[in-house]
Amino acid sequence: MNWFLLTLKNTFNFKGRSRRREFGWYYLMMLVIGFSVTLIQEFAMMLNLTGFGNFLSSTYDLISYALTITAVSLVTRRLHDLGRSGWWQLIIYLPLIYIYGRAYQLTSSLHPNAITQALYMDVSLQFISIGFSLTILIMYLILLFKDGQKHTNQYGESPKYLSETQTDHSTNLNA
Repeated sequence: MNWFLLTLKNTFNFKGRSRRREFGWYYLMMLVIGFSVTLIQEFAMMLNLTGFGNFLSSTYDLISYALTITAVSLVTRRLHDLGRSGWWQLIIYLPLIYIYGRAYQLTSSLHPNAITQALYMDVSLQFISIGFSLTILIMYLILLFKDGQKHTNQYGESPKYLSETQTDHSTNLNA
């Protein structure tokens, strides 16, 4: 939980480096929160509490959009830990802009609630969405499992190996 809170505290910090642990715990917590909200929403719908279910869904969507900045800053710092520029995450966002633009184009003459239906109607958009999803999955797996650079790079000192060095010094001081 501390790693999740650390990420939230660093929402507007696009400098420095983040460890795999911070990245993994943040996304694990987001997954648990999303699953929990979905579960509660399904129970609300089963109990015919559609108003509450819709409210919960809308609230979760708003919070998710707000946390996009947190995710962008975290991915930037994680890329820095790997010695890469934060701009590499445009691999994710440029196709996303295309998908939303294409969905808007498909639905501009339709009823606003028909977006999902239009997405299913356009096969090319489905293939692009699948490719986009696979790209995100691969990128996030790399960010999760690839160890950061051990040495100081242009983005700062290694948070992992710096903390181990500090632990070694404090152990020597206590001995």
